[in-house]
Amino acid sequence: MIDFEARLLTDENVHPQVVSFLRGRGCNVLDVKELGQMGTSDPEIVRRAANKGRMIITHDRDVD
Repeated sequence: MIDFEARLLTDENVHPQVVSFLRGRGCNVLDVKELGQMGTSDPEIVRRAANKGRMIITHDRDVD
């Protein structure tokens, strides 16, 4: 278990098993896929995470 409240937002390219693993360790995780927000731009994901006080976890391979 994690001894602090981790508030995370996982991007669409994070595998569902990673989301499940984090939740199993006590993390509060919102997942872009589960929210039906696939295809949302990176700047919008950053804005939403900041507004909700969440850190982003991604496996984004974009270079730009």
